[in-house]
Amino acid sequence: MKPRRTYRAPELLQTVGVSVERRFLDASIAPALTVESVGQEVEEKDFSTGNFNFEWE
Repeated sequence: MKPRRTYRAPELLQTVGVSVERRFLDASIAPALTVESVGQEVEEKDFSTGNFNFEWE
């Protein structure tokens, strides 16, 4: 039988204070922000012709 482990509750080791004297994220958001999606290019390959080498060494 395995010995039973005792559970230790998590401890608070250190606290850190942050002084918010200005707004950090003001410059990260532009008022006229637009998102444009351009899609993705898809290229189809035909491997049934026999020219494809699948034996890599």
